[in-house]
Amino acid sequence: LERPNFNNWLNSNFNIELDVPSDGGHLSLKLKQPSTNQSFNLIDMGVGFSQVMPILIQLWSIIYKKRKVHSSNQTYPLIYAIEQPELHLHPKLQAKLADIFMLAVKDASHNKIDLRLILETHSETMINRFGNQIAKNLFHNADINILIFL
Repeated sequence: LERPNFNNWLNSNFNIELDVPSDGGHLSLKLKQPSTNQSFNLIDMGVGFSQVMPILIQLWSIIYKKRKVHSSNQTYPLIYAIEQPELHLHPKLQAKLADIFMLAVKDASHNKIDLRLILETHSETMINRFGNQIAKNLFHNADINILIFL
């Protein structure tokens, strides 16, 4: 029931869907391009995709899955730290991943979730993407802090 919702989100952001065919007790994770209906085994797509898929699944799960509400009205920030999420990704996908992070923060806030992402990155592409989206008023500068360590 949740996979179609996840696939809709994945398709709208990356133009891919997750397919999990079963073959005699074995499961495969395949990424399918709906526009061409081609499927590719995740293990054959390179390290970048295999490392970013768990991040995407976790972000979607944090934002869109229904959570049990605690009896107290006190809320706590949900902190999600990711080390070098851009590793082994083409710069175009790094920029798209930055967009996903910004979308995740916006959608979490809309769903009354105080999501805080801590990203350790060496990607100029991602940093520039954050700045460009702020300059275009597509992301609010109060929702991001960039710290540079020399």
